[in-house]
Amino acid sequence: MVGVAVLTARQVGPGGRGIIVVFTTIASFTMLLSSLGANVRARVDLTQRQGLALPEYLGLAACLVGLQVVVTLTAGTVVLAAGHALYSFIAPLLLCAYGTGLLASALLRDVLYAFGLPGRASSGDVVGAVLLLTMVGVLELTRSSVTLILLSFVMSTAFQVTYLVAATGRAGLLMRPTRDCRQWGAHLRRSMPALLQTSAQAGIIRGDRLLLGVMVGTAAVGTYGVAATMTEVLWLVPLSLGNVLFHRVASGKLTWKEQRRIRRGNLLIAALSAIAMALIGPHIIDVVFGKEFAGAAAPLRILCVAAVLGSSYHIDIVRVTAAGALRAAGRLVAASLFVTALADVTLIWAFGIDGAALASVIGYTALAVGSSSAASRVTAIRPLDSSFMPPSVWLRHQLPEER
Repeated sequence: MVGVAVLTARQVGPGGRGIIVVFTTIASFTMLLSSLGANVRARVDLTQRQGLALPEYLGLAACLVGLQVVVTLTAGTVVLAAGHALYSFIAPLLLCAYGTGLLASALLRDVLYAFGLPGRASSGDVVGAVLLLTMVGVLELTRSSVTLILLSFVMSTAFQVTYLVAATGRAGLLMRPTRDCRQWGAHLRRSMPALLQTSAQAGIIRGDRLLLGVMVGTAAVGTYGVAATMTEVLWLVPLSLGNVLFHRVASGKLTWKEQRRIRRGNLLIAALSAIAMALIGPHIIDVVFGKEFAGAAAPLRILCVAAVLGSSYHIDIVRVTAAGALRAAGRLVAASLFVTALADVTLIWAFGIDGAALASVIGYTALAVGSSSAASRVTAIRPLDSSFMPPSVWLRHQLPEER
């Protein structure tokens, strides 16, 4: 995805890159809202073999994908217009297709994670990103435009969904969806804290782009997006650890001491990587992105600090949510969003893109402190059995006619 950011920035400049950032940010936001937190709750419940059964979850997932179509066509169009990124009539249609694909991918991916198959789950992201990078690279050699780049995002996401459907089927987890409105309602009520947590988290991570687009313009978003994308590379380790850590904490396979050791190692890697990025990042911007993105150097150095704080948060919040404390996670992230939004509006108005970076440091500080405190209070869930039940065995008890 860093390669995609480089190629698109070189092809369409700060203004075009800003439109792409606004487009992908809106799709990410609407995806989280339309999920209603159901996938996060299901990831805990399916791991622990309780709550909503897999066929019922797949039925609910199909309904949520339909909801996403409506959300992206309405709210997405309004935000595109407010951010001056509604440059053609086809943009809302592409946004709808891309946002719907993102949600379908997330719903399927979390099924694989819940059953202890992180390799198959993450491979969906890999194939989608590789295909997108290939298409954007071809566009650079031929004739590129913002519309064609956005179409590439849509096509790569469609392929990713197809791949994940096949991967879920190979794992024996693709069952006939069933409808149970009573179970769906109970599940969604328990999912509300997860929705609060994921949507508030997205607001902290991506909201500054939307505010920059409205308050300053898409060219500023394009420049700031370069700095943000480069520093988000520092999250590769904590996000990867978190995906594996979630299943092991939820199934009771990690001791408190092991969790703390993983956390310390993650923070050490994040700190060393941030120092290296702060030193060489500005030179990479000049060489790779070009002189027109030189304004990204200052926010990049500031965001390196935010990345270390974010790395701490990503590990600690997994420990909290995987232990089932979704309500505590939702409250602390929502409080951090309020702090971040206030800082964004104030500092962007005063300092532009540098202010957005400073606001991120404030927001991630609140996240890191809050999640660390919450993780220290959460007691890890004891395993339900001494051995983990393979998906093929558990699924035999999940068929509707056998329950």
